[in-house]
Amino acid sequence: MTHDPALLDENQKLDAALSAAAPALAVSLQEEERSRRRRRRLTIGVIAMLTVSAAAVFAVVLSNPAPEPDPSGPGADVEVTTASLRSIERAETLGQKGWAAFQSLEFQDARTFFDLAVELDPKSPNAWNGLGWSRFNLGEHAGAVEAFEKTLALDPDHGAALNGVGQAAFLNRDYAKARGYFEQTPNSSAARLTLVKVALLTDDFEAARAAAEEAERMLAEEFPLPDEQDAFQKSTVKLLEQMADAAAKGEFDDTFRRSIEPPAVAADRENDAEATRLAGRGWQLWQQGKYRSAAAVFRKALQRDPAMANAHNGLGWSLLNQGQHAGAEPVFLRCLELEPEHVGAMNGLAICLKQRGEVDEAITTWQKGLEIAPTPNALMAGLALTYVEHERYAEALPLLDQLAEAYPDDARYARALKRAKLNW
Repeated sequence: MTHDPALLDENQKLDAALSAAAPALAVSLQEEERSRRRRRRLTIGVIAMLTVSAAAVFAVVLSNPAPEPDPSGPGADVEVTTASLRSIERAETLGQKGWAAFQSLEFQDARTFFDLAVELDPKSPNAWNGLGWSRFNLGEHAGAVEAFEKTLALDPDHGAALNGVGQAAFLNRDYAKARGYFEQTPNSSAARLTLVKVALLTDDFEAARAAAEEAERMLAEEFPLPDEQDAFQKSTVKLLEQMADAAAKGEFDDTFRRSIEPPAVAADRENDAEATRLAGRGWQLWQQGKYRSAAAVFRKALQRDPAMANAHNGLGWSLLNQGQHAGAEPVFLRCLELEPEHVGAMNGLAICLKQRGEVDEAITTWQKGLEIAPTPNALMAGLALTYVEHERYAEALPLLDQLAEAYPDDARYARALKRAKLNW
């Protein structure tokens, strides 16, 4: 069986984040993006999920609406010129593109847009916040904190940035610092969920009960009815129920403690700045289509940190894009040993399996990935187009409907949808 180049091209386009990096997934900016467009300002609401062993470290980016720039407002220390206004407008446009890329899980692209935005308008809290969350989802936690602190210097009450610093502190097991930041974000369900973990891990069961009650109230408002919840939402509700039960009992066993603790490797990886830098460089080369060079850089990163799933995933995709499916498959498998719910590696593994004729196994792998990331993405694209290839039209239709709506300019989905409807 020959590999479909178009499918791989599509994966490159849709999967810069799924194949990129950290154990983090962004879910559902759609409603907030529509609201932003209506008000002509940026309102961000992002749910980022860190899949850690059996538990999910839940991170929600909630930012207050960013007001239109007021060059004459307090703190203006330079003369406003047409050129400076144009820079601000360009920065806002780049910020919009950054959040669109972030919503599509394209964290590398998002970081590039936000990098340019803060260069043009260094006084934009929205741009710094976007840069922080892009870095966070690429596993660059020190750089993320730096960007969040820039945000807070401009807007001390910025809920998303406060939550971001708290989540980074939690990953580094600095529970006191994390708690302080989470307590400053009363409107963030993500902060409340992680605060429950912090309180339990520090044996403050009264605080855990209070935070669990607040989180339960918030999730009841944010999530749909139980029968309509996706796999991620159900797992979040289940985790909260388990934590609330532990808080009520005032005790829990070591197995449960390990399930809610941040991974030790998160702090360990952060200490190896060179490995992180190399992995970031590898992804830059990958996005430029320099797959051989990218593979070499990812291998150097793995020499520094053999347990870096991000670098294994990057190496797998670098090999895959060179047509080296046999070499890529064990690399993706190693990534999944380190992070069993790494959807980027699942996507790459599914393509490898399909290439060597194991179509059923490929479909199962894509389906497993979609249970974790049930949004229009490269996993869904691979699965839907494979269903069409094998004339499984009934299974393809609901996926193609979502893809065609999410990517209306992509003619491939429209053609596949038309074919499925004609043959169903």
